Amino acid sequence: MSQHGSQTMLNRRVSERRYPVQSPGNFSARSDGGDVFLPMHHQFGGVGGQRVSGAQMHGLTESRSETNNSNFGYRTLQQSKPSRPLDVFEQTQYVSGGDSMKKRHDISFVMTEDCAGKLTETEKLLQQDLNSFDHGHFGRYRHQIDGLLRDAGDDLANVEDNIAILQQYGYPAESLQERVFHLRKQMRIIAKTISDRWTVRSKSMYNLNQRESGSWDEGLSRSTNELFTWIKQQKGLLDSQEWGVDATSVEQQMNNHRRHHKSLEDARWKIDKIKSEQHDNHSSNYKEAIEAIENEYESMMKASGDRFDQMRKFQDIIQATSNEIMWINDREEEELVFDWSDKNTNMIQKQEAFSMLMSQLEEKEKQLNRLKQDGDQLVANNHPASDKIEAYIDTLQTQWSWILQLTKCIEVHLKENSNYFQFFEDAQVTESSLKKMQDSLRKKYICDRSTSLQQLEKMIAESEKDKEKIHEYKRQVSNLVNKSKKIVQLKPRNPSTGLEQRGPNQIILKALCDYKQDQRAVQRGNECILLNNSQRSKWRVIGPGGMEMEVPSICLLIPPPNPGAIDLASKYEAMLHDSLHIF
Repeated sequence: MSQHGSQTMLNRRVSERRYPVQSPGNFSARSDGGDVFLPMHHQFGGVGGQRVSGAQMHGLTESRSETNNSNFGYRTLQQSKPSRPLDVFEQTQYVSGGDSMKKRHDISFVMTEDCAGKLTETEKLLQQDLNSFDHGHFGRYRHQIDGLLRDAGDDLANVEDNIAILQQYGYPAESLQERVFHLRKQMRIIAKTISDRWTVRSKSMYNLNQRESGSWDEGLSRSTNELFTWIKQQKGLLDSQEWGVDATSVEQQMNNHRRHHKSLEDARWKIDKIKSEQHDNHSSNYKEAIEAIENEYESMMKASGDRFDQMRKFQDIIQATSNEIMWINDREEEELVFDWSDKNTNMIQKQEAFSMLMSQLEEKEKQLNRLKQDGDQLVANNHPASDKIEAYIDTLQTQWSWILQLTKCIEVHLKENSNYFQFFEDAQVTESSLKKMQDSLRKKYICDRSTSLQQLEKMIAESEKDKEKIHEYKRQVSNLVNKSKKIVQLKPRNPSTGLEQRGPNQIILKALCDYKQDQRAVQRGNECILLNNSQRSKWRVIGPGGMEMEVPSICLLIPPPNPGAIDLASKYEAMLHDSLHIF
């Protein structure tokens, strides 16, 4: 919905700007026991793009005019000059047949098979390391085990995403769910083994080899440095994540972040692992290192929790804003397609509908001001998505100003159309009265030499009464003549009106409000020339400076004079003159 046409919101409310969307990443610290020390190579992010619409929030390609209103003031319309944005919302819909769903199911099944193989290999390598500990040797497969667990966790995360899509489209996925459940359980058993047995045996190996290794601090430094590096990477990723452009993409990001936050929580066992390995290390370096790493970990978890809270607030504000924009767009659509031609004579019903709309707008103003205050508060608190919040609020402000502009146009049309229909109704009554009077005069005042004095006296008495009637008709006709000069033209508004009814002259239009399309604009009061009105809602015109453009028809009036009204009034003047001649 265009803001000037019959397009739907969240279809064009903002510009074509797009924000990069990252694919779900490889989170190394997972509930499945993956290696928390390995770096994350991919960022997680939302997908999809719903309109407002959007959001394509910057760079207006069509606008009504600029506005500096800081709130949604209902009574400040005269100072409001709204800009016409594009859509705030674009929504990507997933369309797939049964074959596509079956293919997704089959691919997911193969991924679970690969995951099972990786877990089997992990158990084999883990057992070899445990056997090495039993014989007094260090394990050799720690990094391979961590890598396999990480890859298996990624496979399961992808399968879980596919299951959600399959369920959304009603495709059976119970077998996949059961398979994922068992594989997750297997991963938790491996993780517990690592935590409960491998770390204990590793600690024993440190005890046995303390003299050979030289000092606890060397192992401590290596372990803590790896974990410090990983935590720093995670915090950096949290700070660098992009924000969704609409409620749908933010919801997807929130789902991704829930999984990521869970993986960060599960990474706590890595710190416990260091503590277990360093159980007999009583040096001051150990105490300081553990305290520092725990502080960094808690800082990371707080940052992750804060980001989720910011996502929730962002989603709330853009969802509420989008809903209001769509409500305004619906009202706009109704008004843009309304028929203001001579074919629609029921102005009383339209007046009642308009009164109801104005009552709704007065109530809506309070809601929008509260919403704007919420958005302004988030921006004042330096919300990371402040630029997008401001774009949504600005779009809503623009839409609000535009609908208020339309109400001013509606007021003019209601007045002018009511005058139009009342004029022609009065004209019909006057014509009928004049015809009756002429017939009465012709029949009543017939006399010759045979007419008696009594009859003549009666005619003279009647003439005094008819004289008063004639003066009243003269006043009515004079009133119609004056009104005819102020009657607008409605017939040319109808696309079905033929050229012979429009006349040979160009149809001049008058702009009822400011309107801007790209670099072309008309101001309130400007005159335009009608080129094409085959579409009821939008007309092609020649605007100021000779530039062609399309303008919503509701913004345009075909002003007086109305040739039909003037000709009719002249006809009645002639009829009155004939009546006086008969009299």
